[in-house]
Amino acid sequence: MKALRPFFFIVVFVLLVGTACLGGGASTQVPPTQASTSGQSASAAQSSGAAQSSGSQSQAASSSAASGGSAGASGGKFFTDTFDSNDMSNYTVENRHKGADESKMDVSITSGAMAFNLTGNNLYVYVTYKPQTYSDVKITMTAINRGKNNNNVSLVCRQSSDGWYEFNIANNGLFWIYAYDATGAVAKGYNNIYNGGSLSIKQGKGSNTYVATCQGNKLSLEINGVLAKSVTDNKFAFSDGQVGFGVSSFDVTPILVNIDSFQVSQP
Repeated sequence: MKALRPFFFIVVFVLLVGTACLGGGASTQVPPTQASTSGQSASAAQSSGAAQSSGSQSQAASSSAASGGSAGASGGKFFTDTFDSNDMSNYTVENRHKGADESKMDVSITSGAMAFNLTGNNLYVYVTYKPQTYSDVKITMTAINRGKNNNNVSLVCRQSSDGWYEFNIANNGLFWIYAYDATGAVAKGYNNIYNGGSLSIKQGKGSNTYVATCQGNKLSLEINGVLAKSVTDNKFAFSDGQVGFGVSSFDVTPILVNIDSFQVSQP
């Protein structure tokens, strides 16, 4: 077991505060500011999903077949993508932070990974798998951090014109579960369902595997084989939509993250 550090007590405090957030907090177009362990101030994982720049890039990535499923490159329902080819027809890549310098973002398939190279501040880059929509779904992603420690990765389920559920994991040890209400049917913008901290997150330059499950009204996040949190949402009740993932930069760059694999499966 690692020696106790000041950050340990920060995480414990966040866990206690986060418990009070269960059931949702105030709606906002930009999620609350996230504190960095280095003393840097990290902004929220994403800005309004409705504010998409007209110059956003459209790209895609390939997929290889998973056991019992079709390859993502062929538009299959369930698959594991290990990014072994350069077929980019089934993914859309876009920056969702209006005003960020998109010339400083690059997302490409490199050496068997989808590589995010973000050299500009406040780039919130999302990748959406286009061919299929899902109701109950399990999303698994392995992300390798190669750059600065001040970044977020995200998993998204049930994304539609109504909104989506989003799981954000910060490289400093914190995580959030959001509902983004795109129409204002309940509370427009990002709504915090739960936030807390996890000692299972490997900080710094390392590899983390995250699993987000959306099953019925239950939302679950697993971090490196450990269940971080399961919550129930009866407020927004998004029923189905697309799935995806993302990487965000804040005020410290470069952010270099490789997505080594992305799997979509049944819960």
